[in-house]
Amino acid sequence: MVMSELRAEIDRIDAEIAVLLKKRFAVSREIGEVKIGLSREVEDLSRDRVVLENYRKLAADELDEDFIEKMVSLILRYSKAVQKR
Repeated sequence: MVMSELRAEIDRIDAEIAVLLKKRFAVSREIGEVKIGLSREVEDLSRDRVVLENYRKLAADELDEDFIEKMVSLILRYSKAVQKR
């Protein structure tokens, strides 16, 4: 593949990531509404650990663990902000 084809593939992948993040945060918003209805706190550290562990398993030696932890931390932080709105 030539550089332009590789960059086009990256652009397609980035678009897919953006769509999936939008979907994830839309579901996070719904979870926030449910939590409010149940008078539950947004923060759920046990769930955070499960999400991080799921990502670690999915990455399975293909992605740097430090990268996974930072990415998951950022996603969870934004998800919680969305839930509080």
